[in-house]
Amino acid sequence: RCLVTLVKGAPEEILSVCTHQLSNSTGFLRSGTTTEGKPAMQAPEAIVSGMLSSLGTSGTLALTSELINNSGSVCEQMAGRGLRVLGLAAKVTFIDAGAPLTESELGLEWAERELIFAGLIALIDPPRSGIKDSIKRCYEAQIKVVMITGDHIGTATAIAESIGIICADRPETHRAISGAELDLLSDEAIALLDPFPSVFARVSPENKVQIVKALQQGGNVVAMTGDGVNDSVAVSAADVGVAMGLSGTDITKQAADIVLTDDNFTTIVAAVEEGRRIFDNIAKFILYLLSCNTAEILLFLFAAVINLDFPFTTIMILWANIIADIPPALSLGVDPPERNIMSRPPRNPKKGLLTKSTTIVLLLQALFMSVTTFAIFLAAVLTPFGNIVLINKTGTSPDTYVPSIFHQGSPELNSNENLSPHIAGARSMAFGVLTVLQLNQAFLSRSVDISIFKTGLYANMWMVWCVLLSFSFYLLGTYVPGLNDWLELVPLGWPAWLVILGAVLLQVLFSELVKLVLRQRSHRKNLTAVAYVV
Repeated sequence: RCLVTLVKGAPEEILSVCTHQLSNSTGFLRSGTTTEGKPAMQAPEAIVSGMLSSLGTSGTLALTSELINNSGSVCEQMAGRGLRVLGLAAKVTFIDAGAPLTESELGLEWAERELIFAGLIALIDPPRSGIKDSIKRCYEAQIKVVMITGDHIGTATAIAESIGIICADRPETHRAISGAELDLLSDEAIALLDPFPSVFARVSPENKVQIVKALQQGGNVVAMTGDGVNDSVAVSAADVGVAMGLSGTDITKQAADIVLTDDNFTTIVAAVEEGRRIFDNIAKFILYLLSCNTAEILLFLFAAVINLDFPFTTIMILWANIIADIPPALSLGVDPPERNIMSRPPRNPKKGLLTKSTTIVLLLQALFMSVTTFAIFLAAVLTPFGNIVLINKTGTSPDTYVPSIFHQGSPELNSNENLSPHIAGARSMAFGVLTVLQLNQAFLSRSVDISIFKTGLYANMWMVWCVLLSFSFYLLGTYVPGLNDWLELVPLGWPAWLVILGAVLLQVLFSELVKLVLRQRSHRKNLTAVAYVV
């Protein structure tokens, strides 16, 4: 019985378990080069065929130091060209056909000793299209990409340079380290490496876990990709484990948080962008609703403080929440990504949705809407302006109404029905101002710090249609007879719309000033947060 053992692996590892080499008479060159001095390359099937032929005819010699040295040199040359280099070895063992196979003939220790070195093969594994652009986008988003591979360090470095992981204009990316060097360092020493290596070559499964934990120890958020069984522990230890859906093993998929159905790194970058967009839209949705509702709360608080009649009736509040909150807020949920979404640093996961900056913006926006609305309401109830803005100008004069609005007149005066048209007009004016300001706030809420003149009005057509729908409902509630009586609203004349337009322009100006201050503050701040994809 003939047992043939075929082995492949890292050239240095293969040579360490070999005792013999194939002779030149079989067509294999011990020097690893052709007669012209170039690396000798043959088809894998030719190597295997010649190897088996040599093994069968005892065409072997004792392994020489000359071949070991030449193999290392050729390996370096091919690795420097970005080729994956593998060493091949084999052995033939003859045993009695009738004797049962024992553990010694089948064990790993027996299979990996006294091998015959057959040669080297070089493979090219070209990067997928778009990978270079994806890595560039990662660096723009301050996401550092680290390559961890079992290939030769020369191969890994050459590939890393070709796809942009190692970049000439970024000196901090020029460091590469091998697994043997990594074994000499403690976990603490690995975490303190500065700059942190961009390439790890010839690593073991234990090294991968060390790398992940070292990055986490430095306060980084780590996403680890992998496909083999040896990657499963590191994938599980990472903050975000990513397994390959096509080539990945079942155990790695089970250990991962995400499974890529196309095994494409570009998909990870697209997922990062989509995740940022979703988070931004949730924040916009919440900030918009909070700013609008806070404005209403402040408006009523101002009236209560000075003992004034409330600017809105109960039905007005309900109507405002229906038409001014729901449609625009829903449209913010499908807002397209901001232009700078992949040029911002990663968000600190320990921070809440409302940061110091967003809270200040929220309160300032709410304060502007409430103060503006309350000032116009006061002007409508305390001056002749309240009658000017109405289409139907019937009612009492402000002089008669002033004592009543502050609850200082007699009970008979307070209950005088002739005062109703005047207070209804003032409330309708305040309702119109606040409703239109809230609808305009939807456009201003598309970014916390980017100008509305850059985000544009038509980038999100869902918002345009939702705002038009809400505004249409407002017009119906104000001008349709019967419906406006039920909502306790009074039709407004053209002077009222001039006031509303002026309030909108002031709101845009105020918002732009706030965003300008935030942008200047952001530029001055030193942002150091980094995420890692390994």
